[in-house]
Amino acid sequence: MEEELSGLVGTADITFAVEGHGSANPVAPNEIDGEDNPEGREKNRRGEVRFPR
Repeated sequence: MEEELSGLVGTADITFAVEGHGSANPVAPNEIDGEDNPEGREKNRRGEVRFPR
């Protein structure tokens, strides 16, 4: 995500803080009863952008 956002902001003086949570912090299950859950995997691909006030 950092690479994509960097391309959008160009030369602006912006610092990125990137964290990956992997399977440690899912918002939806990647599997249900041992079966793949594509909808859950889609929900777990997320990014958060914050701006200082």
